[in-house]
Amino acid sequence: MIALLRKETALALLLTGLVGCGGGEAMDGPPPGPGGPPGNPAIKKIMVKLAKGPQSLTETIGKELNETPPPWETIQTQSKDYVHESGELVKQEPKKGSKESWEKLTAAWLVSAGELDAAAQAKDQAAAKVAHDALKNSCKECHQAHRTMGPPGGPGGPGSGPPPA
Repeated sequence: MIALLRKETALALLLTGLVGCGGGEAMDGPPPGPGGPPGNPAIKKIMVKLAKGPQSLTETIGKELNETPPPWETIQTQSKDYVHESGELVKQEPKKGSKESWEKLTAAWLVSAGELDAAAQAKDQAAAKVAHDALKNSCKECHQAHRTMGPPGGPGGPGSGPPPA
């Protein structure tokens, strides 16, 4: 019964996120500089909240899921926020990569977020950890296809570290 509810919840979340998808506006202004096209600031804002640093929802929820017992009321609120932000991510249009790839990857992300929320609402620690791991392990494929980076030598770019010894 719980598995059926999870599938129905995930499907409902996916459809909710996809209904809001629409065409993006054309980028005005000069062509992108040497670092490639600038990223979508809305995507960056969402990703910072979800996954950047120790205060992100991903890191916070991960730590809380390892507590005994987990603080379920807190996790339940956070997982609902995670689903909301993931739904907003689906609606965005990246400046890099194909629309089809974005739709596929963000839809999978939204399903995992829905599974995390369903597990949190059911206070199912094992299922919540599985969904949380799926979210943590989905970064690389999406970033390779869609993440824009600044010019070489900039923050996080090639050559930005200390000089070789």
